Amino acid sequence: MNKFNKKTFSYMKDSELTYTKEDREKTLKKIKNRTQNKNRFFNYKRKVMPILSTSLIIVLVTILLSPNLQVSNEANQENSTIPATSPKEEVSFSALLIGEDSTNHRNNLTILLTFNSHNNSMKLVPLPPDLYINIFNGEGDIVEKDKIIHALPVNSNPEAVLNTVSHLFKIPIDYYSIVPKQDIYNVMGHSIDDEGKFISPKELVISLEKVSFKQFKTLMEKGENNLDEETLNYLAPLGNRHESIRAIDIEAGTEEKNINGIYYKQIKKEILEKTSNILNEHIGKNEPTIK
Repeated sequence: MNKFNKKTFSYMKDSELTYTKEDREKTLKKIKNRTQNKNRFFNYKRKVMPILSTSLIIVLVTILLSPNLQVSNEANQENSTIPATSPKEEVSFSALLIGEDSTNHRNNLTILLTFNSHNNSMKLVPLPPDLYINIFNGEGDIVEKDKIIHALPVNSNPEAVLNTVSHLFKIPIDYYSIVPKQDIYNVMGHSIDDEGKFISPKELVISLEKVSFKQFKTLMEKGENNLDEETLNYLAPLGNRHESIRAIDIEAGTEEKNINGIYYKQIKKEILEKTSNILNEHIGKNEPTIK
């Protein structure tokens, strides 16, 4: 050993330079542990790599197919009868569909309707034009007793018709829509030429029950109205369905009257009360109330 090496290791004792059997066993043990850890790593790598590769392939396939999935979803939405923006909460409302005669501005057709989104049902009550009742003005005051057909011309205000019908059935009326009577006839399947002919109350009831929710929506929103888009959207998803639309024939519960040579019809009290209860219950009013 040269001088440098001697000097370098001169501080060590002889005992520290001795490689014992115990040292050998410790060294072998360390080597064994390192080998085992290395084997564990490679075993783990062999198990995990196929899984990672499969996952990567799935991700790549999903990315490549996502445009097609989007197109498919858009197509399904177009074919669906329920819009994505359709209302979710339940609602009920009442409305008056007023069929106006353009020549004399009388409400030749007056149809009270109620709608309940809980079971997507609608009830309709066509009022006989000769019905003899109290006529109210827009301020809610009685102005005369006459045929309901004269309610609109009282002050050319739909509020007069609303107040008149609301007090008759003791039901709040939320909305109205005034449309030409010809449009209502057309929707019911009667041509304009048929207007001058007598349409029996029974035939009117049958015709109204064949009108779909979509047709009612279109009819109500095209005329002068106070309806809001959110309310109309409750009818939109129901499309061409009409099976849950029911018309109530109150004409059968009327009596003919002749006052000063003028023909009238007066509704029986029990029929009026029964109809009022049906309509109020349909919109969730347990007790009939006057608006």
